[in-house]
Amino acid sequence: MPPVESTFLAEMLAGPVQLFVTRGARVFTRADAVRVTGVVLAGIRATHSA
Repeated sequence: MPPVESTFLAEMLAGPVQLFVTRGARVFTRADAVRVTGVVLAGIRATHSA
């Protein structure tokens, strides 16, 4: 598999953050950032190990 482009990775991380901010339902916390990052990185790892 080819390496993941940095712009794609940034978009995958920024998308959920933007959703939290624009919906304004609650404050985006550090815990949220850790969860989002973990999910995105797990997806990338799973894709590259397949």
